[in-house]
Amino acid sequence: MAVFKPFKALRPTSEYASRVAALPYDVMNSEEAREMVKDNPYSFLHIDKAEIDLPEGTDLYSDAVYAKAAENLKNSEADGIMKADETPCFYIYRQIAGYGVKVSSLARGLGFGDDLEYADEVTLSRAIEGRSEM
Repeated sequence: MAVFKPFKALRPTSEYASRVAALPYDVMNSEEAREMVKDNPYSFLHIDKAEIDLPEGTDLYSDAVYAKAAENLKNSEADGIMKADETPCFYIYRQIAGYGVKVSSLARGLGFGDDLEYADEVTLSRAIEGRSEM
């Protein structure tokens, strides 16, 4: 039997969210990622593609890459860039398609004991209407 438990997610603060947001790690190589973050020390790519902060040619699966990712994550929390939710939440995740945007999923934290708000297709389409392609 599956067990679902709420947890406190670590998320970017509103002040840094736009600078933390990044493309998925698997849609670019290390060189492209280095170029994308050269002027952005807050990008999540420093965490999920941490080899960009190590010498070129570092083995992507080496312990050094995982250690650097852990260090970068810890620092982002200590520096106030990322913050844990105050209460444990369930995070509802839904993949979306067909709305003419490049966003492929939406996620929202739902506090333990909070009421679930249902968004039907019309409400959901209005929420993302007018967004430009990312």
